[in-house]
Amino acid sequence: MEEAIRERAAALPTDETYTVAVEKGSLQAEKFSENVKYSVSLSGPVEERWCRAFHVAQLDSTDFFLYRLEPTYRIVTFQVPSDVSPARVTRLIERLERLVEDVNRSASLWGAAD
Repeated sequence: MEEAIRERAAALPTDETYTVAVEKGSLQAEKFSENVKYSVSLSGPVEERWCRAFHVAQLDSTDFFLYRLEPTYRIVTFQVPSDVSPARVTRLIERLERLVEDVNRSASLWGAAD
C-alpha cells in the first residue's frame, strides 16, 4: 500500500506536489520550565491543506504527538526534559523529517483528488 502511495505521489504534476522540508540548521533551543523547548523551521508551502495533513498524521500515530506545528511562523516545536542527550534530540529531528515526508505525500494526494 505504501509503495502504491509513493508511486502515485511521484506521478503527480509538479505544481501539486508538496516539498516542505525540515531546516535542521535552524534548530534552536530554549529553557522552558524543567524542559528544553526546541524549534526548527520548515521550508516550502506550509498552507491549509498541508497543515490539515500534518494534524491527521499526528492523530494517526502517537509517535508524532510531541510535535507542535506553528504554521504562521513555519516552525515546529517540541519539548524534552533538560537531561535528554543530543543523540536523542537528533533522533527526534529525524522522526520529524519522516513525518514531514509523510505529510508531503498525503497533502499532495489530497490535492490530486480535489
